[in-house]
Amino acid sequence: MAYDLREQNSLFTNKLRWHQNGEMYPLRTAAYDTSFKAFNKKAFEEDYQFAIVAISNIPSIIDSSETYQIVSVNEVGIVIIWTIINEESTRINDHDLGLRPGAQLKMAQTSIIRPDRIHFSNPSLFYTIHSHGLLLIWDLTKSKKPEYMDDLNLKDGLVITKAELQITSSSNSYTNLLAIGFSNGEVQLHGLAINRDNRKGNKSLSNVIKAYQLEI
Repeated sequence: MAYDLREQNSLFTNKLRWHQNGEMYPLRTAAYDTSFKAFNKKAFEEDYQFAIVAISNIPSIIDSSETYQIVSVNEVGIVIIWTIINEESTRINDHDLGLRPGAQLKMAQTSIIRPDRIHFSNPSLFYTIHSHGLLLIWDLTKSKKPEYMDDLNLKDGLVITKAELQITSSSNSYTNLLAIGFSNGEVQLHGLAINRDNRKGNKSLSNVIKAYQLEI
C-alpha cells in the first residue's frame, strides 16, 4: 500500500486519538493498494503470497517528486520494482483497481526479478549464480547474506544466461541438479548432492554430469 502525504487532512473524516498526547489525528487510507492483484490466482501464487522484508527507493540522477521508483524484497528473495506516479488530475474512466477514488498516487509494477530457483523441500533456501561462476546459496531463515559460495569452475569469458535448480527422480531417489546455460549455446548440468558440512574450502563442489553444444 502507498499513502499520499500530500493529501489534506480534511479529506479523511475518521479520526483516532493518540494515546501519548491525547491529540486527534486523521485516520488516513491508502491512496493505492496492490491487494487487488491477489484476485489473479497465478500472480498470487508466484509473487504475492510472501511477506515483504525490505523496501527501499531507487536512486536517480533526476530529482522528481512526480515519478520515481521503489524496490521491495520478499522473504524468499523475489525483487519487485514499482514505479510511483503522481497524477495531477484523476480521470473518471480510470479503471485502475488499486487507486482509491479521488487519489492521485499510483503504483505501476515495472518488473519482477526472481532468484534462479527455490529449493523445493525448503522454501527459504534458494540458489543464484554470480557472473564469475560462483554459486551463491541463501538460507533466509538464518541470514540475509549467502550461506555458501561455491566455485563451479565455469568457463571464462562466457556469459551465463540462465540457471535453474531442478529435482529429478530415479528409482525413488532425488538428486538436486543445476542447469546452466551459456551465451555460446552450451548447457551444463551440475550435481549438488554434496555433504554440506564439507562445502567450505572446497573449490570444486559440483561435478559436471553432462554438457552438450546446441546446433544453431
